[in-house]
Amino acid sequence: MSFPNFCGSYIVMLRHGSYISVYSGLSSVSVRKGQTVKTKDTLGAIGQDSDGRYILHFQLRQESARLNPEQWVR
Repeated sequence: MSFPNFCGSYIVMLRHGSYISVYSGLSSVSVRKGQTVKTKDTLGAIGQDSDGRYILHFQLRQESARLNPEQWVR
């Protein structure tokens, strides 16, 4: 699912069983609600802040509980 966030950029949320990964700060989205995605599929383009820096916010959740993504990301 994707929708504009408070900054005018986009958020993509992916469900992986009881886990949800959240990607925010996207300037565009390349997936649509209900689409099956695979590893290395492009979800969208990372947006820039007012200083021109590219910033992606990432969260990993088990249902509503936030998890430390450092233990999952390689």
